[in-house]
Amino acid sequence: MRKKSKSLIILLVSFLMFPSWIFAQSVIKGTVTDAATGNPLEFASVTVKGTNTTTLTNGEGIFTLTVNSNNQKLEVTFVGYASQTVNATNNVSVRLSPDDSRLNEVIVSGLATTIKRSNSANAVAFVNSK
Repeated sequence: MRKKSKSLIILLVSFLMFPSWIFAQSVIKGTVTDAATGNPLEFASVTVKGTNTTTLTNGEGIFTLTVNSNNQKLEVTFVGYASQTVNATNNVSVRLSPDDSRLNEVIVSGLATTIKRSNSANAVAFVNSK
């Protein structure tokens, strides 16, 4: 009887641990920097491709993300930079290249409406990427 209960306990523990082996998750850490200057990019978006799992980089360009398997891809995007897709490996380093061709002219004002620059009665200044 004792041998039977010991076998039953081992079998029960095995079944309880089995799902954790199938759905194993790993934590991916990495950094996102500017390819031209090497400076970290704060608030760059890092997404597990094909999922809704997303995080942002901190002030040092570092991110931490939990993925279900190691064969997934990460998509890294940042305003004014070309997006990049990389393998989801630990300590991944992503260097984004500036891409100002996708940026359009923007007017920032204290008004609650959108207007064309030519129709604006306010002061207008230009900001470029150089």
